[in-house]
Amino acid sequence: MYSLKLNELENRLEAASPMVRLMLRHNEVFRLPATSRSIAVVAGTAWVTFDGRDIFLAPRERLWLLSRGDSVLISALGRQPLILEVFGATS
Repeated sequence: MYSLKLNELENRLEAASPMVRLMLRHNEVFRLPATSRSIAVVAGTAWVTFDGRDIFLAPRERLWLLSRGDSVLISALGRQPLILEVFGATS
């Protein structure tokens, strides 16, 4: 049942437009809004810290944020600017 709900959520988010598209440069950090449900890297490399771990995302990779407790921090890894799409909760 859990995987069915996850698939439904993924399908709705795939069809949704990004809530925010942002660009981060070297040494810039962004805290995601609490309503964020997934992020997708358009260009650059993302360093994402949440839920007690660090995750690195390359272009065309997506991260689903199923946990709602912790803050999610994102920064650009390397000298290339990071372009990131943030998707929010759907109704």
